[in-house]
Amino acid sequence: MASPVAQIVVTADGLVALTKLRERTAELNDANSFMEAILTSLQAGVVVLDREMHILVWNRRCEDLWGLRADEAVGQHFLNLDVGLSTGQLRPAIRDVLTGRSEREESEQTAVNRRGRTVELRVVCTPLTSEASGVIGAILVRRWARVRIRRLTVRFRPDRHSVGPRGRSWT
Repeated sequence: MASPVAQIVVTADGLVALTKLRERTAELNDANSFMEAILTSLQAGVVVLDREMHILVWNRRCEDLWGLRADEAVGQHFLNLDVGLSTGQLRPAIRDVLTGRSEREESEQTAVNRRGRTVELRVVCTPLTSEASGVIGAILVRRWARVRIRRLTVRFRPDRHSVGPRGRSWT
């Protein structure tokens, strides 16, 4: 009876191919780590969209601003996001960039961030291009123009009947 243990025969060509595959995988991992470091270091929110406006990249600044993690945003249709920004207002700019009618679109918007603060953003939209395919997507860079913080001031005017700390009268 034959043994149920399978034998793997590795040729010299197979070892060379396997070694090359490992090297290419390591190079790809290094390139991905480098890109992630760049996107994380930017002081702006960066969103990369494909031609159908699905999110490919959502960097950490976007997470901080909108409270939506990258794993929740990537793959979603950009115009369907509910993050306090009127994404529908950006539709014409994104379409102009995706169709090649414009090399750069810029707009300012007022939005409410995840902390409930009103923020004014400058959004710049540029094409994501490939030498072989032309425009393959869009890059949106969101920079803060201003943050408006509403201050609430409460004044207490004690009257003669008010009692302060330790039962003392304010008058």
